Amino acid sequence: MSEPRVHRTEIGRRSLTTAVWGDGRPEIVLLHDGLGSVEQWRDVPSAIADRTGRTVLAYDRAGHGSSTPVPTGPWPARWLHHEATALSQLLSRLGAERPLLVGHSDGGSIALLHEATSGGASGVLTLAAHSWVEPRCVDAIADMRRDPRRVIAGLSRHHAHPVAVFEAWSGVWTSEEFRTWDIRPQLGAVSAPVWVVQG
Repeated sequence: MSEPRVHRTEIGRRSLTTAVWGDGRPEIVLLHDGLGSVEQWRDVPSAIADRTGRTVLAYDRAGHGSSTPVPTGPWPARWLHHEATALSQLLSRLGAERPLLVGHSDGGSIALLHEATSGGASGVLTLAAHSWVEPRCVDAIADMRRDPRRVIAGLSRHHAHPVAVFEAWSGVWTSEEFRTWDIRPQLGAVSAPVWVVQG
């Protein structure tokens, strides 16, 4: 199992932790879920790099892991759009040309938004991505907010600011402003091949 090269990459006000397995420019980019981080991919990036011979990038979005800025409340309703813009800037900064984007949950939504607005990926693989707000997701997150101690204890193993990232993520998901979030009209602009995994 190969060890990653870990760096800090500055994107505007963001200071992002990036990890790269392999040599050269990133060819496969992993986007973690709403409460995820580089660490939570465990040995998946290394296994992908070893089996494919491709260079793999994973990164902590702002507020996740050790990346900054740390949120001070719920993210805005268009936070996934902002993260898609940050992804475009990160790929440009790292010289990633036509990478395969692999996104889990919110990370999958970000990958789709990036491709719909900026393009340039060789393909997109989404794992349980969101394209609109489903009531059962909101209900599940609202239940987590009623007693978040267990969730926050788990997050504390992987995030420098577990309470802040939980509040930012769960706060936006349960906000009235986010109820109408729906990117389905934009998905027609995606021209790269897309593999959608749900279940």
